[in-house]
Amino acid sequence: LPASYSSWQRAHDFESPPTRESPLCPSAGVIPGALVITYPRPGEVFLIEPGYDPRTQTLGLTAEVDPPLPEVTWHLDGRPLAAARWPYDTTWQLRPGPHTLELIAAGKRSDPISFEVR
Repeated sequence: LPASYSSWQRAHDFESPPTRESPLCPSAGVIPGALVITYPRPGEVFLIEPGYDPRTQTLGLTAEVDPPLPEVTWHLDGRPLAAARWPYDTTWQLRPGPHTLELIAAGKRSDPISFEVR
């Protein structure tokens, strides 16, 4: 919101928007040497909808890899999930519980991402 709304935000106990760019989203784009999971984001919660075919309830996993590599491996809860080539995306069928996701390639590991499925 424009700066003119800042007093209104404070009066209504709204958190002020950031005044600078997040280090998690650099303005220059992909960080050289990056192996970053871009989706899901840390702490997200996903719901399995009752009555729908479980095979259709999937989560798309995305990443940024710089420099581009021939292949990466997605790991879920410490086990290999899928190998992926550029653009490094894959899908996973939702399973209830807390989960940890990592991306491994060329001797590097991404920061782990924790999320939950209910």
